[in-house]
Amino acid sequence: MRVVVGALAATVILSSTVIVSLATPAAADPFQPKYTQAYGGGVMCMDVTGVSFSNGARIQQYQCLGGGNQQWSWRNSASPWFRRELVVAHSNKCLDVPNGVYYNGAPLQQYTCTGGREQAWKTSGCSYGWCRIEFTNGSWNNSGTGYCVDIPEWGYGSNGTPLTLYQCGNYYNQYFAPW
Repeated sequence: MRVVVGALAATVILSSTVIVSLATPAAADPFQPKYTQAYGGGVMCMDVTGVSFSNGARIQQYQCLGGGNQQWSWRNSASPWFRRELVVAHSNKCLDVPNGVYYNGAPLQQYTCTGGREQAWKTSGCSYGWCRIEFTNGSWNNSGTGYCVDIPEWGYGSNGTPLTLYQCGNYYNQYFAPW
């Protein structure tokens, strides 16, 4: 069962400049996806496992430490179509859905940026600076797939819990805010 966001959006207020930078990113806009753990109260970040530089390294939740493996930037891809990528600072690799195959529970990884559809993302459902990160699969109109970065088990996991894709909803475990 999923719980709908309500009080979260009402209690977190960020400046409008942050909201604008999420909604209309330019090349290399800094963005460190973080979130407040459900019922735990701890702040966790989207993190490349083990500060790895390898293709295929999994994306996980981890305590926000400010390292390059937790610093993400939006940029336009080298693709001839307008696609946006999320690039991690330490390896300059992209947030990637292996083979572009999406389903509930699909893993996320870092991979060399190719401009391919498996690395195309957008923000959606933004409210008070908190946004979902939605996989677009490179759709020509950037309409999205309806699948978002998701913190499994409502974020109850500890450091190292892998992040996945899940059907987008108004669920607090799919909302991220800049660091």
